[in-house]
Amino acid sequence: HAAAAGQLAVLQYALGRGLAWELPPITTDRFGLTAAEVAAFRGHSECEALLRQHSNSSGGGSDTHSLQKWTGPLPLQYRGIPIWQWRALAFVNPISGTGKAVQRWERWISPMLQLAGLPRRSLTVVTTTHYLHALEYLREQLAAHGGTLQHSFELILGMGGDGMTHEVLNGVLSTAEQAGMGPVAGVAVAAIPSGSGNGFCATMGWKGAVEACAAVTEGITRPVDLMRVTQFEGQPPSLRRLDPVYSFLAVTWGMMADVDFDSEPRRWMGGSRFALESVLKMLAPKRYRARVQFVRAENASANHKRDPTVALLDPQQGRPPGCGEGEVDALPAGQLSYFYLTNFSHVAPDHIPCPTGDPSDGAVELTAVLDGSRGEMTSFMLKAQTTDGAHLRLRKATQVRVRELLVEPTVRNTSFDIDGERYPNVLSHLLVRPMGAAFIV
Repeated sequence: HAAAAGQLAVLQYALGRGLAWELPPITTDRFGLTAAEVAAFRGHSECEALLRQHSNSSGGGSDTHSLQKWTGPLPLQYRGIPIWQWRALAFVNPISGTGKAVQRWERWISPMLQLAGLPRRSLTVVTTTHYLHALEYLREQLAAHGGTLQHSFELILGMGGDGMTHEVLNGVLSTAEQAGMGPVAGVAVAAIPSGSGNGFCATMGWKGAVEACAAVTEGITRPVDLMRVTQFEGQPPSLRRLDPVYSFLAVTWGMMADVDFDSEPRRWMGGSRFALESVLKMLAPKRYRARVQFVRAENASANHKRDPTVALLDPQQGRPPGCGEGEVDALPAGQLSYFYLTNFSHVAPDHIPCPTGDPSDGAVELTAVLDGSRGEMTSFMLKAQTTDGAHLRLRKATQVRVRELLVEPTVRNTSFDIDGERYPNVLSHLLVRPMGAAFIV
């Protein structure tokens, strides 16, 4: 932060007297950026020279290695823009959760942002009226400005459930790709919880919209890995590729997807609707079967590790040269009683499939239960409400860190659930996109 602000005196003290003995030669933040690079991006040449001199004199060598890690513009916290100069866009979903998002926005969130210094004239608020409204609006903004979103906004908020954040994120990413830009187009994404699940906010430790809003006013971001989900309609060899979507939180299929969507009529219950629907599903279980192939994060080839966009399991293009058969694993055949992909600890306040999940480690955790009986699934679901990972010690549960996945459903009675949004029950390819977006934390 001192490098971003050009505070040469602070850096001289920190490196010369106060902190030199405890700092490693090259210290990077969560984006893989060094302080010297931040100073260079901000145009503070004296600070940059001092920091690079410290790195060389400490035996750290050149720190230009990390320039390749973050391809987007400088993160929000380093740009030196005070909150009263921010340009923000907010989407509010009036039917999320128990239907009180607009009331909470007007009573709590909007006044808090103004008290923190964000002028009303700098905040554009859109109350969504239909599915994909946010995506359509963002594309219109790109066309109207004839450029990129970063020239229009520093921050885009989604107030609602995880599905609202999913829609905002895909709007930001689709406009960035249309403009030929990097992964986040220099725009930070923020989630204000007002839905039933709110898994992102539960992972961050926010207990409600007010705590999330307080984090927004601080403007601190971190990179978050995404899953790029590409679905295919038809049968091989005549597959038709659908437009890809990005998941920031979780992808599930089978029973847990049905729990989410079949409990929609009971939105008035809030998050309790998921618990009730889970009980109903376990009392009258359906059969869920799919062929699941995956590439373990630690088994990826050298080419795959160097370029995370290289797919080993693409059903249309096949495997690239140099990729061995041993790199691809598969789940055993059988009843897929539980299936979840996430790198977040929480997918809801009371459902914790991945207690040690890291949103920025370049992989996702595949959690599955094969051929679980009614009693075993009851035990698994109850233990998954705690953070000690007891559910993963059950005999039929498995968890694997993966970088890529191919799911081929062999039953028709379910659908895919991507960040709380329904997607077709078809052949689906998932590929981790490291540091694909910047989120307010």
